Amino acid sequence: MLYILLYIIISFICLGFGSQREYLKNGVIIFLLALLALFVGFADMLGGYDRYIYCELFDRNADLIRSGGPFLNPLSPLMGYSKETSYVIWNCLVAYITPNRYIYILLTTSFIYILLFFSLKDIFKKYPIAVLVFMGLWFFFTFTYLRQAMAVSCAWLSYKFVIKRKVLPFLLLWFIAYKFHNSAVIFSVFYFLPRKKISKSTVVFILIFAFILGASGLPMSIYHLYDDALDTERASSYAIDLPGVRYDYIVEVIVMITLIFKRYEKIPEDEEHLVYLNGALMFCIILLVFLHSSNAGRQSWYYMLGMVFTLSFLSGQEDSFDNYSRLIYLLVTVLFIRFVVNWGVLISPYKTFLTEGHRQNDPVYLEFEYDDKYNEDKFYRPAFSIYIP
Repeated sequence: MLYILLYIIISFICLGFGSQREYLKNGVIIFLLALLALFVGFADMLGGYDRYIYCELFDRNADLIRSGGPFLNPLSPLMGYSKETSYVIWNCLVAYITPNRYIYILLTTSFIYILLFFSLKDIFKKYPIAVLVFMGLWFFFTFTYLRQAMAVSCAWLSYKFVIKRKVLPFLLLWFIAYKFHNSAVIFSVFYFLPRKKISKSTVVFILIFAFILGASGLPMSIYHLYDDALDTERASSYAIDLPGVRYDYIVEVIVMITLIFKRYEKIPEDEEHLVYLNGALMFCIILLVFLHSSNAGRQSWYYMLGMVFTLSFLSGQEDSFDNYSRLIYLLVTVLFIRFVVNWGVLISPYKTFLTEGHRQNDPVYLEFEYDDKYNEDKFYRPAFSIYIP
């Protein structure tokens, strides 16, 4: 399977060094992120129905702009996201470059991975296994959750300003992220969290409290209070998304916290490591608080960078690829394979938009395809056509 082959190749590149302390060069990091970006960006409507929704909005808005309409058109279907100005502006800007949905996805994916390069390059450089931790935790979400992926990528850029205690750049990046996807409201507190290495017993107490709170189902009602910060429709969808308890969240938290605790004493008490540790703990807390919701669990993504850094840092404390590093690699490999298996037909078999037609027996295509002309010719709307009003 192509996804497994991709993972094996990147594993070989990242772990094929004789020492855990061997740094990845910038050129290698650029190659790896470009490979992932192109793999995602050239995919033909894979990942779920979100791509179809975003693409239909883009196509309709591009038609309005290219027929002489204003940059921000009150008649545009994008005005349904008028509170998320960053997302609306991005769509309008791309519409001046291309009217084609596939190029829109490619450009949006490229934008996401360019932002990721600046937030991840130093981590990848010092700890090559971080590339695989990223792939196991978040890579697949960049296929389909385009708006939130842009928001998360902006938010991750702000970590360095939290570390340097520069509140204005942090707030600026947070605000831009919030205007891509209003769920970023949950990230607004990150700068103000206490920078203190709390005891293991305190961590356990907080996580148990978060679990009890999440198991009660009470946090779901909180989204009804978010109508001003989140759009009402999304708040309601988060609140009613009750698939039962997400036991996988519980298992993930237990495994990750256990791994962190095994080398907890090795985490330095400086600004950088404490900020990322805060992110890792917030990631776990949010998963437990929103046990009853697959959608609301996505709020944890803003803090996921903390987990990527912390696990990668702890695995790099020995010169050799020791048993602890093997456990980290096993964990992220299992998580990666879980995505491949659970997402199933949403991503498999892989198909690029450079080939015509659609995947056979694709239920998402059959239900959500809004323009059959794309099935006949992917570029019936020009790939690149600069529009000058």
